[in-house]
Amino acid sequence: MVEGKDIFTIGVSSLSLIISMASLYLSNFRRPKTSAEIGPFIHIYYHPPDQTGFYLPVVFHNNSPTKAIVYKAFLEIIDTNGRHFALRWLTSNSIDKEMNYTETGAAAPFKMDGYEAKSDVLQFAWHNHPDLENLEFVEGSYEVTLYVWTANRTKPNISITERFDISKELAEIMHEKRSTGDNTTRYFPLAGKGLISFCSGKTPVNFDGLPVR
Repeated sequence: MVEGKDIFTIGVSSLSLIISMASLYLSNFRRPKTSAEIGPFIHIYYHPPDQTGFYLPVVFHNNSPTKAIVYKAFLEIIDTNGRHFALRWLTSNSIDKEMNYTETGAAAPFKMDGYEAKSDVLQFAWHNHPDLENLEFVEGSYEVTLYVWTANRTKPNISITERFDISKELAEIMHEKRSTGDNTTRYFPLAGKGLISFCSGKTPVNFDGLPVR
């Protein structure tokens, strides 16, 4: 016959086991939760004779205790005519204060530990083959979307979309760069991310008024 004290002991033991199993799951077996943030700018360059290149700063966040993997990434550009261009990830790079890039490795999957953040500058390229449309930059607004795969599947599970604008003067500069084979980069702030610093006077900073993109 089971006494009341034994029932209490069994109950406490069972509760402890449930708590231990839940803790084990949360700390080791919970699916990773990865997010990404891009910007605050994108660098564009032309590489003679037919390649258009992009450098895009990205910060990846693993918001769970479980290790995560970034398998691959693609960049999509929508031009002023509504045409979609899908660009392949070529390399990962570091960047210094003078905006100089140093290649750190070819595009490849990488792991992230639990609660880890990784900053990277991803290089993408578009090749204007004879059977493809040219990616030319004219005056207007462009949409850029980064697609990221954190699972080995067909479709991406992360996408981040921003915009950048090219003025008439900048479009003329980009056209000249292309015609002369000038492969130096030109950077464009992503819309809503041009805020560097500000003064709010005698009142505390109100973060509610800051742009979200």
